[in-house]
Amino acid sequence: MRFSLMAILACAAFQATTAAQAQVATYPSKPVTLVVGYPTGGGTDIIARIVANQLSKELGKPVVVENRAGATGTIGANYVAKATPDGYTLLLSAGSDITITKLTVPNLPYNIYHDFAAVGRVARTPFVMVTNSQMPATSVKGFVDFAKKNQTKTNVSASATFSYLNGARFKSITGLDLVSVQYKGAAQALTDLIGNHVQLGFETVAVSLPQLESKKIKALAVASEERSPYLPEVPTFAESGFPDFVSYVVYGVLAPKGTPQDVMARLGLALNRVIESPHVQQQMKVQAMEPVYNDTPEKYTRDLAQTTQVWTKLANEIGFDPEKK
Repeated sequence: MRFSLMAILACAAFQATTAAQAQVATYPSKPVTLVVGYPTGGGTDIIARIVANQLSKELGKPVVVENRAGATGTIGANYVAKATPDGYTLLLSAGSDITITKLTVPNLPYNIYHDFAAVGRVARTPFVMVTNSQMPATSVKGFVDFAKKNQTKTNVSASATFSYLNGARFKSITGLDLVSVQYKGAAQALTDLIGNHVQLGFETVAVSLPQLESKKIKALAVASEERSPYLPEVPTFAESGFPDFVSYVVYGVLAPKGTPQDVMARLGLALNRVIESPHVQQQMKVQAMEPVYNDTPEKYTRDLAQTTQVWTKLANEIGFDPEKK
């Protein structure tokens, strides 16, 4: 009887393994859903649709973008975190919905390390320090000197948590008397910057570029390791005397934790081919996005961990209160 039971268990295990292998071998056998935690028409949604269109061709099955907007991206992220880990429900993350939401959302129902598996990054855009065209300063040092000389409070826009924290970081480094003014989005923040209702802002290159090109605002420094290809004349913060001031919005694809490794490998290979596509590169260029080439789950995971650590440390240092930002 014991031999028969062992034989039955071994047979069951073999069948389960064979079934799992068959599932992986045929992946995908149905449409894949790419969830976006933000409304249609925004930057994350646009990137998601660029990726989904080409990823459909690489996988041989439709990749459908599904917007589950709300709560600063956490509704969509939580939906994916709780989804079946089979590779058919993925998240196009904008970074903040994973890295800093624990600072802004009470009782966050998911954990970056326990509930997600990184597939890879697809694009990024650095933050840029912008001011209105009436500001006489033409550099970061010039801005700091001007603000200290005039001894007046300077308003800095906060269109999102990342932009707020960048402003708080700059205030901490320079000792300037900066007053944060909260906005629901970058569009209104830039409008008020043009009108001199606020004198300083930290927005992404992708968001700021149209206003910069029209000379309605000006850029003093970009928060990237090297100069942005979209703003080649603008120095980095490192060139401006602030070597550690690096800040990006990073877009990447995540799967629920526990997704089979063979499926993850298939997705990773397909995603890298998507980014290598000249058509996708051109579309990203139109959006002023920088493609992330040849990414790996390890690189993306490390980037998420480092970003979370930097912003958590800063938030603790400044006593960050999301209700008062």
